[in-house]
Amino acid sequence: MLFYVAILTLMALLAVLNAVVPLPGFNFFVPLFGTFMTIEQAITFITVYFLLTSTILTYVFREHLRSDLLFELLPVSVVGAVLGAYLSSSLNELALTVIILCFVLYFFQKRLRSGVAKTNVQTAISKRPKGRNTAIIGIISGFLQGGGFGGGDVRNNYLYAHQLSLQEVRATTAAVGVGIFIISLIVRFVGGSLTISYGWLYVFLIPIAIASSYLGRHITHKLNNKAQHEIVIALMMISLLLLSNKILNLI
Repeated sequence: MLFYVAILTLMALLAVLNAVVPLPGFNFFVPLFGTFMTIEQAITFITVYFLLTSTILTYVFREHLRSDLLFELLPVSVVGAVLGAYLSSSLNELALTVIILCFVLYFFQKRLRSGVAKTNVQTAISKRPKGRNTAIIGIISGFLQGGGFGGGDVRNNYLYAHQLSLQEVRATTAAVGVGIFIISLIVRFVGGSLTISYGWLYVFLIPIAIASSYLGRHITHKLNNKAQHEIVIALMMISLLLLSNKILNLI
């Protein structure tokens, strides 16, 4: 009993943190829950968890949703997610993790060079790459995420590198995630790899997800540009460390 209370408490704390800044998704959660589930069970559990929280976050942060980026990212991300979910069993985890690390490292140095945005967010975003670059990021991140890897790292850091606020990243990546997670679950179900366990925990996670989303929105509204920039840099560094550690463990 104490074990499950500890799991729910951990999920509640992570839900609040994830409502403020998108956590390094599968690179963090799957290894964590893989300690008491099989990897397939952990992937399904986390996919359902992210679908639940992303749906709520999209609603809570809806006024910050960048619909222009959503329309560019979502269709290609869904296509990538379908491919990733079907090919997940044949993907080379080490090679894909190295690729993700390269993307995150590139976006990290790009964000460092940009510094704290000196103009408002809309002006900064108007200078971002459009069309082909966004589509490429969308299909790559969707492919990786559909396969149970850290595709969210690629998409989130792409948005960070182009000076979106925490609220805009939170809303936009959550909305894209809803589509990816739904497709991933459907493909896994059709392919017979949907392994559901600990489903009763979701009943307790629903109120936790709702409360954490509103608390996260309140926290982000209190942060100025400098604080948001520092949080983003710290989050990107954590992502790099987690990816590097995963590569060392896979070698």
